[in-house]
Amino acid sequence: MTLISFIRIIAQKWKWLILFPLLMSFTVFLLTRNQEREYETKATIYTGLASGYSITDDGEKKTDMFAINNSFDNLLITVKSRETLEEVGLKLLAQHLLLAQPSTDIMGERAFDNFKKLISEEERAKLIVSGSFEKTLKKLMSIKDSSSKNSVRLILNVKGAYYNPDYILAALTANRKASSDMIELSLKTNDPAVALNMLNFLIETFTHRFKSIKGSETNNVVKYFEEQLKMSFNSLQGSENKLRDFGIDNKIINYNEQSKFVAESKED
Repeated sequence: MTLISFIRIIAQKWKWLILFPLLMSFTVFLLTRNQEREYETKATIYTGLASGYSITDDGEKKTDMFAINNSFDNLLITVKSRETLEEVGLKLLAQHLLLAQPSTDIMGERAFDNFKKLISEEERAKLIVSGSFEKTLKKLMSIKDSSSKNSVRLILNVKGAYYNPDYILAALTANRKASSDMIELSLKTNDPAVALNMLNFLIETFTHRFKSIKGSETNNVVKYFEEQLKMSFNSLQGSENKLRDFGIDNKIINYNEQSKFVAESKED
């Protein structure tokens, strides 16, 4: 086929060459215009589990790959535990309950409309402490733990709701980055602001929980040094008391000056 023949074919079929792509584009637009979008947010966290310093180190750096891998497994289990995810759901719920209108920083318009359908205004008024996130969160936790069935537990168990631990777990991806000290967390939801806040609450919650776990491991070491410090202080205090009593019994006010005075007196 020569170039002239090709140009002739293009000239004859130009209508179809333009119409077909436009028709396909319009069809795709119609089919996907109401499709729910998905937004992903990521964070990388330094753990220090592989190369960090521990209070129990004896000064010599030893690499135990089994212990390191076990520590990362424990960390990732803590991230994905139901207790952690449930607390994240409660924090997200408290934040959304205090929201009076859609916000680009907290919840978009579509998600806010769905939230209004999930919780009535009367129920919302019963759950919040106006103007206080911390007090609202504390109230939600108190209601949740008050019985096996209550309004907060019902909200946490709504299938497909942001606050459901199963929904958060399905949206979450947590992995160690290669053989480094880093773990990468990512969350996907249909609202960008919800995804960002959910990830922030997750980092805040699991960090606090993991610090508590690691802190309990070193409590015995800290307790030992505290006891040794107390014993040393008591010993020093006893020695100072003996020295003070010796000075009082022998009427010593200033040993150096008195020694100098005695020596000068003897010389005279």
